[in-house]
Amino acid sequence: MSGRRPVLLATTNRAKQDEMRRLLEGLEVAAVTPAEAGVAEPPIAETGATHLDNALTKARAWAA
Repeated sequence: MSGRRPVLLATTNRAKQDEMRRLLEGLEVAAVTPAEAGVAEPPIAETGATHLDNALTKARAWAA
């Protein structure tokens, strides 16, 4: 990682990981997948009324 701050790409979807890596290019961060970090995807039920509700649920689950 050469001193760059690690940032978890909180998805197991390879296409999303690739896109997030492209978006983070040039920043002082090291993109890390769950597999690289040795963490499993948490169980997440998408029961929110909106995409934002579901995104917040997912973010909280990954952060935990």
